[in-house]
Amino acid sequence: YIEIQNHSMIYHTINGDYACTGSLKKTEQELAGLPFARCSSSFLIHLLHIVTVHGDKVIMDNQDELLISRLKKQEFMETLTNYYGVGK
Repeated sequence: YIEIQNHSMIYHTINGDYACTGSLKKTEQELAGLPFARCSSSFLIHLLHIVTVHGDKVIMDNQDELLISRLKKQEFMETLTNYYGVGK
């Protein structure tokens, strides 16, 4: 997943975390069509790496827990449902 924190973007990958400057909105546009979704203003998540959604949290396969914002929850859950409904 990709996280924005203090104007820095952090790419959390299976090989480690990488920081750079950039815009999460611009990155989201560049990744359009790929299985990524926003769960809040801070996180852009690769849907394949979600283990479960529990209440207002997304549990990732690396055990990180990411909060789902109330404003993004409906759209995020629809995107996630469509992704698993169609297949990987």
